[in-house]
Amino acid sequence: MPKADYRRAAADRILPVRARGDLQIVEMQFGGESAYMVHDPVAGESFQFSSEEHALLTALRQPVSLRLLQREIETAF
Repeated sequence: MPKADYRRAAADRILPVRARGDLQIVEMQFGGESAYMVHDPVAGESFQFSSEEHALLTALRQPVSLRLLQREIETAF
């Protein structure tokens, strides 16, 4: 954590987690709504994500704080 980071409110600190860059994502349509198949090539598993979950995953591909993450999701949905 950067030295000055401890002075920030917890919601404004950059989250110490990131989405892995090797995840493979394919958009699909189910019942007229978007869904996303996320494949983890390391584990060999696939997962179905909703639009909201996909937006969170996409936002976590770059450094982001909880406050910014909340704003992004609220704006999108």
